[in-house]
Amino acid sequence: MDDAIELMVEYLVCLQFYDDEDESLYSRDKKIKIKIPGIRPIIKSFIDDFLSCIDLVSHKAYRDYLERLVPKLGFDITNVWTEFNNNINELPQNELTPELVVNFLIGPIRSNLQNSAFSQSASIDSKIGDAFSRNDDSVSILYNLGFLRFLVIKYGDDILLDSVNELVSNYSMKLVTRLIP
Repeated sequence: MDDAIELMVEYLVCLQFYDDEDESLYSRDKKIKIKIPGIRPIIKSFIDDFLSCIDLVSHKAYRDYLERLVPKLGFDITNVWTEFNNNINELPQNELTPELVVNFLIGPIRSNLQNSAFSQSASIDSKIGDAFSRNDDSVSILYNLGFLRFLVIKYGDDILLDSVNELVSNYSMKLVTRLIP
């Protein structure tokens, strides 16, 4: 496997979400950073799922790559495939590098999973939606905590899940007290 591809996968998984150096989760704007011992193996397992069949990308079997990941990750393949095709159709074929292909495949998968996890862990109403669009740090960290919760359910244990659920609860209460006059 090409090191550049592996680095791209790691980058896309961790982008605006996780800092491996100190095992921290952070808000999209990095104003809030939470050290959570034990999440490194969770993130590594998620990365490994993407890398497990990455050879299909080098063979230009893009749909097969997605189909292999769906049972592992449970994302909406139709939306991801449509977004992928829209992205690659905007580029001349000679500019479509393996790194761009990986970006166009993994970015929408992660976004799909993260949006789904957030909407399941937070009751979305207009006030929260407005705060999220303004990149409010409390909503932003809840967005990433919701995604981490999804990953811990998939790859982790009950002890770590309890810790993440407690963080979700604490940040939810902070947000509610700020949004409710």
